[in-house]
Amino acid sequence: MIPHFLKRAVSFVVTLFIVLLATFVIMNLAPGDNPFADERPPSPEVIEARNKKYHLDRPLLLNTRTLSADTFTDTQFGIYLNGLLHGDLGPSFQYMDRDVNDVLGPAIPVSLLLGAIGLTVALALGIPAGVIAAVRYNSWTDRAAITAAMGGVILPNFILGPLLVMVFAFGLGILPPAGWGRPVDMILPAFLTGLPAAAMIARLTRAGLIEELRKDYIRAARARGVPEYKVVLKHAMKNGILPVVSYLGPAAANVLTGTVVVETIFAIPGMGTHFVDGAIQRDYKVVLGAVLVYCVLLMTFNFLVDLAYRFLDPRVERT
Repeated sequence: MIPHFLKRAVSFVVTLFIVLLATFVIMNLAPGDNPFADERPPSPEVIEARNKKYHLDRPLLLNTRTLSADTFTDTQFGIYLNGLLHGDLGPSFQYMDRDVNDVLGPAIPVSLLLGAIGLTVALALGIPAGVIAAVRYNSWTDRAAITAAMGGVILPNFILGPLLVMVFAFGLGILPPAGWGRPVDMILPAFLTGLPAAAMIARLTRAGLIEELRKDYIRAARARGVPEYKVVLKHAMKNGILPVVSYLGPAAANVLTGTVVVETIFAIPGMGTHFVDGAIQRDYKVVLGAVLVYCVLLMTFNFLVDLAYRFLDPRVERT
């Protein structure tokens, strides 16, 4: 088990470094105006002072003017990594005199709450739908559940979101079209966030249960007179739910990345909104900070899912 933890830790650090490096390079090579583009260009003195403050006068990745030991640490990326090791995400280009820590700090709990509610909605909708479809295999209920699941997978958030707003906010007038803070504000965003994952969970639950319900130990349980609900929920579910457990990592990834679109649609002050604004305004540090938080959350959740899978399935090698 300890070697497995060490491998995951090394993989965690290497993956994080590669993701940050790729994001840094892409943001700097992307076409468009610089983050301080103004209608009236400032004086050379102002430009020089601003570049020095934000380290824009340094090379991006490699300092070719010196071969000393601080070649890398004297670059923009090296300075960013050094600050990162001390918990500093750097200054924001868009929000003057504010650090990225201050910008993303209040937004992280919002995105986490939305993601957690969305994943809860996905499990609450997907697992019962999959169980009902598996128990009523090849019936109209099964076909209806699969059709609904396919619709949830096919329809993207940026199409389904406005449709939900038109129906429930402007048409029926029972839910707010945007905002955050009240429980009622969370209904549409949470449903939209969790729906794609719910569709996949329903399909995986159905497939896993159908396979388990055909096995000999299930037939033996039925022959002993065990009630059908106990056969399904107590015996078949333990192994039938394993595909869903293994999917929770990708599901969390889909839910968290889906919040970027959902937060933009419903004007939610989460990391997704700052991520989109930072990309548009070329605020590299805000984008890097958001990518860092998303990456850490996703890798951490994948690690927890891996532990849960090893606990539920003893056949998995414990190395």
